[in-house]
Amino acid sequence: MTTGQRAKLRQKIKEWRAVAEPVGPQHVLWETIFDAEALLVGRATFRPKDEILAMAEHSH
Repeated sequence: MTTGQRAKLRQKIKEWRAVAEPVGPQHVLWETIFDAEALLVGRATFRPKDEILAMAEHSH
Protein backbone atom coordinates (compact mmCIF):
# COMPACT_ATOMS: atom_id res chain seq x y z
CA MET A 1 0.00 0.00 0.00
CA THR A 2 1.35 3.40 -0.95
CA THR A 3 1.65 6.37 1.39
CA GLY A 4 -1.10 8.09 -0.59
CA GLN A 5 -3.42 5.10 -0.24
CA ARG A 6 -2.78 5.00 3.51
CA ALA A 7 -3.57 8.70 3.84
CA LYS A 8 -6.76 8.34 1.79
CA LEU A 9 -7.84 5.33 3.85
CA ARG A 10 -7.25 7.18 7.14
CA GLN A 11 -9.34 10.10 5.88
CA LYS A 12 -12.15 7.84 4.68
CA ILE A 13 -12.23 6.03 8.04
CA LYS A 14 -12.84 9.39 9.74
CA GLU A 15 -15.60 10.23 7.26
CA TRP A 16 -17.22 6.79 7.52
CA ARG A 17 -17.15 6.96 11.33
CA ALA A 18 -18.87 10.36 11.23
CA VAL A 19 -21.71 8.73 9.30
CA ALA A 20 -21.90 5.44 11.23
CA GLU A 21 -21.47 6.60 14.84
CA PRO A 22 -24.74 8.57 15.11
CA VAL A 23 -26.69 5.58 13.76
CA GLY A 24 -25.04 3.01 16.01
CA PRO A 25 -23.72 -0.52 15.65
CA GLN A 26 -26.31 -1.57 13.09
CA HIS A 27 -24.93 0.76 10.39
CA VAL A 28 -23.52 -1.17 7.44
CA LEU A 29 -20.36 0.98 7.29
CA TRP A 30 -18.93 -0.61 10.45
CA GLU A 31 -17.80 -3.68 8.52
CA THR A 32 -15.93 -1.44 6.11
CA ILE A 33 -14.45 0.65 8.92
CA PHE A 34 -13.19 -2.41 10.79
CA ASP A 35 -11.68 -3.88 7.62
CA ALA A 36 -9.99 -0.57 6.76
CA GLU A 37 -8.55 -0.22 10.26
CA ALA A 38 -7.28 -3.81 10.16
CA LEU A 39 -5.67 -3.21 6.78
CA LEU A 40 -3.81 -0.16 8.10
CA VAL A 41 -2.17 -2.16 10.89
CA GLY A 42 -1.54 -5.33 8.90
CA ARG A 43 -4.24 -7.55 10.38
CA ALA A 44 -6.46 -9.93 8.43
CA THR A 45 -9.51 -8.43 6.73
CA PHE A 46 -12.83 -9.88 5.64
CA ARG A 47 -12.75 -8.15 2.25
CA PRO A 48 -9.78 -8.24 -0.13
CA LYS A 49 -7.31 -5.36 0.16
CA ASP A 50 -8.06 -4.12 -3.37
CA GLU A 51 -11.78 -3.94 -2.62
CA ILE A 52 -11.21 -1.90 0.56
CA LEU A 53 -8.90 0.51 -1.25
CA ALA A 54 -11.37 0.87 -4.12
CA MET A 55 -14.16 1.68 -1.66
CA ALA A 56 -11.99 4.37 -0.10
CA GLU A 57 -11.13 5.80 -3.49
CA HIS A 58 -14.64 5.85 -4.92
CA SER A 59 -16.97 6.48 -1.98
CA HIS A 60 -18.39 9.92 -1.36
